[in-house]
Amino acid sequence: YSRDIMAALASISRLLAQNATSSAHGGYSHKKFGFCGLKDKSGVTFQQCSVEAHMCGGDARALLELNQRLEGIRLGNLEWTTESCKMGEHAGNRFAIVLRHVTASEAHVRAAVERLQNNGFINYYGHQRFGSGALPSIKVGAHLHRASSNESAWEAAAVEALSDEHCRAACSEGERMARRVFSRGYSNGDLSTAAVESRNESLIRALRYLPMHGCDDEHILLNALLRKQKQEQENTQASAGCNTLRQAFESIPRCKIWKQAFSSYIWNHAASFRLRHFSRTHA
Repeated sequence: YSRDIMAALASISRLLAQNATSSAHGGYSHKKFGFCGLKDKSGVTFQQCSVEAHMCGGDARALLELNQRLEGIRLGNLEWTTESCKMGEHAGNRFAIVLRHVTASEAHVRAAVERLQNNGFINYYGHQRFGSGALPSIKVGAHLHRASSNESAWEAAAVEALSDEHCRAACSEGERMARRVFSRGYSNGDLSTAAVESRNESLIRALRYLPMHGCDDEHILLNALLRKQKQEQENTQASAGCNTLRQAFESIPRCKIWKQAFSSYIWNHAASFRLRHFSRTHA
């Protein structure tokens, strides 16, 4: 089904919201779930997650009943707990890897397995952490890391995340148009009246093109940039707009993933440096 953890939790949240009364829909969100790590959407995976009790009306059976309606997802092994799952808390991962269509001889395969057993391998982070080129996760993450000491980095992160240079292959035509309009009309840093008007116009037009479903993060960031523009025009405090963007990013679950992508990129370079300059077996 090629779904990552975010998409899976969003599907569960939508079904729980449909089961609830209309007045309670606002509290039903994938943000109410906790998880410890990402899973490869190309594999058959399982992991422990947590969810706030009100999402299932205090009755765990409501989660099990969703199995009749979920496609490619199964829920089970439920228990009550007072602690939620948090990113990075898991002890590790265990993999069962199947190699198909192997053309090498049995002797070559045995020799390769022995080398792995004796020497191990460099455990680089790959496309699961960085994406497959759809979104510049590393660049966005770099800006977010700098934002703690440089408020303008919040805007730079938003501009990078909304860029039309990194449209996913599966992007709808509406999302492609929204990103194109934004990228061509939004120039951060220029405070002239003409530039401000151009930015406002590009944001409004981008929101018109952007589909209502499947682009939650983009809607959040575009609306935050609009509020930032308005606040900076009305408020003498330079940080007013940056606070709006900070709050917007903090409301996006993928923000953690963007930050971790940059940290993982640094780790990969550190591992390569160690391999080139030090021993493979010990520090």
